[in-house]
Amino acid sequence: MSKATRNNLIAVGVLIALTTAIFILSRFENIAEWWASQYYKEIAYIMLDFEDFFKFSVFEAFMFSLAAATLAFIIVAINRFIHKKKEDGWSYITGMIVMLLAVLFMYASIALPMYKRAPLNIKEEQTLLSDDEAVEIVNKYFDDFNNLVDSMQKNDEGVVCEYSDQELIQKIKDSYKILDDNEYFARVYARPKAMVFSPIMTWFGIEGITFLPTVEPGYNKQAPITDKVMAIAHELAHTRGIMREADANETAYYVLLNSDDAYLKYIGYLHTYSYMLKVLKLTNNEVDYSLIPVAAKIDIKQSNDFWKQKAVLRNAGEAINSLYLKLNSQDGTNSYQSYDEHTEEEYIDEQGDVKIKYSVTSYSHVQNMIFALYNN
Repeated sequence: MSKATRNNLIAVGVLIALTTAIFILSRFENIAEWWASQYYKEIAYIMLDFEDFFKFSVFEAFMFSLAAATLAFIIVAINRFIHKKKEDGWSYITGMIVMLLAVLFMYASIALPMYKRAPLNIKEEQTLLSDDEAVEIVNKYFDDFNNLVDSMQKNDEGVVCEYSDQELIQKIKDSYKILDDNEYFARVYARPKAMVFSPIMTWFGIEGITFLPTVEPGYNKQAPITDKVMAIAHELAHTRGIMREADANETAYYVLLNSDDAYLKYIGYLHTYSYMLKVLKLTNNEVDYSLIPVAAKIDIKQSNDFWKQKAVLRNAGEAINSLYLKLNSQDGTNSYQSYDEHTEEEYIDEQGDVKIKYSVTSYSHVQNMIFALYNN
């Protein structure tokens, strides 16, 4: 074994030990909170100053360089093995492993603890509402949704967005100021960037991605505008120190629904209405889809049609994402949703049909967040 290979193996052992230590330490909520409130904030401020020099995504450039370097290591190692220079070959292989583990350690040292933080600190309804109280809020919610859409410019393609991407980004960042006084969130104003690899993201059904070590929220510039806005808001939540996907969604919903901008508020309604329709089901009322504004239905259909036609590798993308989330102690892609708790009981109605009666134990975090907005 050459000296270079031996040194590389030592480095591999050290990196594995350090990554394992971070994994163990991140299981403790108090450590995770300190990590998010102190360590991550300092890293974020440094990286944001650094990124002011770059208009492109540093993350994309980094990943491209990493892929190129990995390929180069493999090619050189194969060449050495072919020419019977095994010691050189193994030094390149182990060197490549050190490089990849160093990247893994860099990511884990910043992002991993975020998954074990305390519960999200956004105002939610703390008491279980009666069925009548819940339905009353649902009716107010859809009245506001319809009144908002009535006041907006529309055409045959749905609600009109009059903003450029950069204007939308600025408005979303401005809307995030509502969280500035909440110490749970890092006061970080990252700059969302359109990804060069957006076509590849579209194939895999990916709307956005955040690489926390560079504090870069990236979005798929090809996505329908209604999904693009939500993706930007969601990825900005990650840069605020929120890694759990359901929490990032709830944060984005909260920011959008509280926005002073009509279009951003519309996107908030567009991505939360299903939670309110679910309340009707849970309170044993008919789920009335006519409550959804017609223009919103057009936007929903356009989004669904886009992904059905373009996301040819969506299943593969979801499988990869699900594996990543499970490795971080999350429930795969199911972790994007906020779930209620309820019981179901079958009964026979007057016509002799089997029906189900629902009894709510607790509403989902998103439902309780919306209840709290309307109970203020």
